[in-house]
Amino acid sequence: PTMQSGAQIPLWLAILLAMLLQSACFSVLPGVPLRAESCRLYSAKRTGKSAVCMSSQTSAADMDLILKASKRQEVDSDQVVQALLRGEQNARQAKDEEADMALLSRLTGSWKLVFTTGETKTQDAIGGRINFIPDVLGFKAVQAYDIEKRSIQNGVYLGPLSLVFSGPCTPCKNRRLEFTFDKLQIGPLSIPISAGTDTKVPPFFTYFEVNDDIAAARGRGGGLALWVRE
Repeated sequence: PTMQSGAQIPLWLAILLAMLLQSACFSVLPGVPLRAESCRLYSAKRTGKSAVCMSSQTSAADMDLILKASKRQEVDSDQVVQALLRGEQNARQAKDEEADMALLSRLTGSWKLVFTTGETKTQDAIGGRINFIPDVLGFKAVQAYDIEKRSIQNGVYLGPLSLVFSGPCTPCKNRRLEFTFDKLQIGPLSIPISAGTDTKVPPFFTYFEVNDDIAAARGRGGGLALWVRE
């Protein structure tokens, strides 16, 4: 069944319902102005170099630690955060637009959230970081992309229950992927919505690592997140 009338829902409510721990990536950090730069679409054209196999900006040692974290092996969460921060810094310094395009193109597929620091406001509220996502009762938070079709799905699942937001996404320069949601799927019920369209800068993730195994990004709220490919 589908509700025919569109529903305007607050972005924070969309976050609370569908993102849970991934909500780190939506809210604007208080006191931090956002640059109103336009989002430049990446072209599908290729230059002389391959746009598929670009080397990672994350060191081998840090990647080994991050991969262990993605597999929920016994690793120190603070060390994981430091490894992610170093990978992010290296990606920022690379300044290779073609490599950035290739990185975002590798997002197509499904990704399960395994680790997040939570946004800054959340850290302040709970007195610490959110780290590994509990793997209990079949709970999982999953993002799915089709970069060629410019689409995103973002949902939480608990056994047979599911709550999924979907909508368009836009690859931008500097490895940033902007998105909004126009549909909420609650089990068999589909509801037209509008989430993320009422702000000057839409929600986004700035990815700094995407490969065959993991993806890592910083959200608009300042939180870091790590996903494993399903």
